[in-house]
Amino acid sequence: MATAGLPHPSKYDGTEPFMDWLETFTLYSTAMEWNEAAQVARLPLFLEKQAYQAYRQLAPAEKDTMNNLSAAMGKATEKVAPMVLKQTQALKLERTQNESWDSYSFRLKNALKLAYPEASNATIAKMVSTRVFETFPKEVKTQILLRDISSLPEMLNAAKLMESFTEWNTNRVK
Repeated sequence: MATAGLPHPSKYDGTEPFMDWLETFTLYSTAMEWNEAAQVARLPLFLEKQAYQAYRQLAPAEKDTMNNLSAAMGKATEKVAPMVLKQTQALKLERTQNESWDSYSFRLKNALKLAYPEASNATIAKMVSTRVFETFPKEVKTQILLRDISSLPEMLNAAKLMESFTEWNTNRVK
């Protein structure tokens, strides 16, 4: 297919609905005969301003397929609520079912950075650690307190170990 004269889609800056722009990008990438991996790799080259910033804040799992990337970018570029509303929403972030602890803490950190742009990295880290700790099941909290664990990576490891043990124990009993 001759694609030399094919016009590029315009860069996406977040001012129009992402799904509308994605239609044009998809048509272009299909004409260029890009496979899904090429689409995922090249899509950020067509982003600018707030849209590129939104892309940079996505978790790696949200950028691994076109379906994940499309859904995450669509959500991330929705018109933003006023700051007070964003702060309230950030404080109520819950871990979704089957969401890994790493993804949850990453998502929480990004939401808190958006809600409190003036906060230092140390303050954000403390807020994330506190919120993640509050989300742990009682038995995980107990183990963390007994082991005197205070860093987020160590807390996440303890939670993962407890979940793995619980899953192993449940499968062993079956």
